[in-house]
Amino acid sequence: KLPRQGRVFLSVNDRDKGQLPEVARALAELGFELVATRGTADLLRESGLAVRTALKVHEGRPNVVDMIKNGELDMLINTASGKLTAGDSRAIREATLQYGLPYTTTMSGARAIARAINAMRTTEPRVRSIQSYYQASPAWEAREGCHHESPARP
Repeated sequence: KLPRQGRVFLSVNDRDKGQLPEVARALAELGFELVATRGTADLLRESGLAVRTALKVHEGRPNVVDMIKNGELDMLINTASGKLTAGDSRAIREATLQYGLPYTTTMSGARAIARAINAMRTTEPRVRSIQSYYQASPAWEAREGCHHESPARP
């Protein structure tokens, strides 16, 4: 279940840092408070965003897992790389599962989450059958407009 507001934790590897400001800005515009590890927080501040710094698990306490356990976070975006961050990521994943928090490990997932939260705020969800989507597609109209005759048998 995606939150509509609250705090989002961000920690991304170097190859994802170019994509992060756009996603973080979208979440900030949706009213989320940003919390990030030192390197990620520095990047976000350079991009003009307000962000609170949090410790990685291996850096001491209180750290991101402590924040999860204390109910201080509502969602996490964490793209790990390297041996130290892999251990941190495992502890973070375990805590998010235990406490039922939304968590993504990819930037495409982070963008999708930001779009979904925005959509949740602007539209009411509707339940429709898969058949109704199919019938509304141009492929359905083309198929229904086409009448195929069976070949005549001798």
